Order: sequence, then structure tokens, then C-alpha cells
Amino acid sequence: MAEDVEAKVETPLTGWAANLAMALGTGTGVLHAIGYVSLRFRLRALGVEMDHAMLDERFLFEGARCLLQLLTTVPLLVLLASPVVVLGVLLRRVPGLGRRIDGALLRVHGAPPRWLVVGGVAWAVLAVQFVMHHVIHFQNLLLDPVPCDPPWLRSVMLDGSGRLAPFYFVGLLALLAPTAFAFFRLPKTGWMAARGLLGLLLFVQVLLLPVHFGIVGAAAPLARIAEVPGEPATSRVWQAFATDDSAVFLIERPGPPTERRLVALKSEGLERLEVVGREAVLSRAEGHCGR
Repeated sequence: MAEDVEAKVETPLTGWAANLAMALGTGTGVLHAIGYVSLRFRLRALGVEMDHAMLDERFLFEGARCLLQLLTTVPLLVLLASPVVVLGVLLRRVPGLGRRIDGALLRVHGAPPRWLVVGGVAWAVLAVQFVMHHVIHFQNLLLDPVPCDPPWLRSVMLDGSGRLAPFYFVGLLALLAPTAFAFFRLPKTGWMAARGLLGLLLFVQVLLLPVHFGIVGAAAPLARIAEVPGEPATSRVWQAFATDDSAVFLIERPGPPTERRLVALKSEGLERLEVVGREAVLSRAEGHCGR
């Protein structure tokens, strides 16, 4: 009898612990995947090619930073959307206009499935093709000037104050809304192929969010190093990235003309590195964009 009571007490606790462990494992895996995508695209944008372990705590930290950036963007999105909501409420009080607004909202909310598919697919394709996919082509930023196009991404990357980044991610989240609306409003029965297509496009848009976070973060200040072995004192040195085995440094040698190189050194030969500050090195290679 006592064993039955003990079993009844332990069963809910065991199930709760198992669910908690599964949730923690899933959350950790998701954060690790987000961080991996973000950091890998950032290194590619910087022009740094290094091999490191698949399981690295930096990926987890990077994923947490990316998720935190997106979560803190939501209140700003609500704040920016509130004037539109207030304006809509006020317009509904206008005689004759309120009925038209309610009718338009009902038509959008109850749109036929075929229009949800056409509108959702068209919006997602246009958003990815003309706005979101440009970050994939950013590379070798430590040695080459920051590309002039697209101008909005260039402005965010070279904004040393960091004030533009939240508004930038507000725009990215707003681009997801029509695709998500069409996907979740589409009936689950009879439209499997269409839901699969919309789900794929929505997944691509969501996957591009950590890519944008990684590319925007490529403009973060780098640690300025006093000197590294083999370089004259006149060279300016920044540490671009480091692993347990090696480190990559950006070397700027005085000219004319000024020459920049990426140098990889083994960690065993770097017994002491003196950090003298942090500097935003991409702003030094803005280039001249024609207007």
C-alpha cells in the first residue's frame, strides 16, 4: 500500500522533471543553432575563416544575445504601432467611416484561402528578394570597404551609437507579420501543399533574422592590441577572433598606401597580449559611395 502511494506521488514529479529537462534541452539547442548561424555569418562577413568545435559556449551566448535583441524589439514595435491603432479607433468614430473600416478588417480577417496563399507567398518572396537576402553577400569587411548597397544596412552597420539597430529589427519583424498571418489563417485541411509552401517561406524569413543580427554585429568594436610577435611597433593591431588553438589579427601597416592584412597566429606563441582599447574598425573603411 505504501509503495502504491509513493508511486502516485513520484509519477507527477517525474513527469514534470522530464518535461522540464526536455524544455531546457530544446531551448538550449535552439539558442545554440541561432548562435551558430549568427556567428558563422559574422565571421564570413569579416573575412575570418577559422575552424572551431560545433559545441561552443560562444554559440549559446550569441544565440541568447540574438533572442534578447528580438524580444526587446517587440515593445518598440508595439510603441510604434500604437499611433496607428489610436488613429484607427478615432476614425471609427467618424459617421459612415467606422463601418467601412470594420468591413475592411473583416474582409482581411476572413479572406478566402486562395487569397491568403497568393498574398502570403507574394509578400514573402518580395520581402526576401528585395530586403532580407542582401546580408548574405556581405563578406571580407575587414579588408574591403563596406558595400554601399543596400543603404539601410550600411547605415545601421556604421552607426556607432547603436540607436538605429532596434528600429532596423522592428522593420524585419514587421516583414514577418503578413506571411505569419497567412500561414496561421490558412485552413489545416485541404491546403497542405499551400501551408507547406508558406511554412517554408516563413522559415526562411525567420532564419534570416540571426543572419542579420550577425552581420550588424560585425561592426562591433574590436580589441586593440599593443603589439604581436613579428610586427613592427608602427603597425596597428586588432584581434578579430580567437579560439583555443589560434587567433586572427587585423594588421594595419602604415603606407603610403595604408595596407591591411589578416594574420592567423598559433595561441602557443602568444604568451602575453596587451589590450589598449576597443575601436570600431569598419568605420575606417567606409569608402566613397557615389550619389
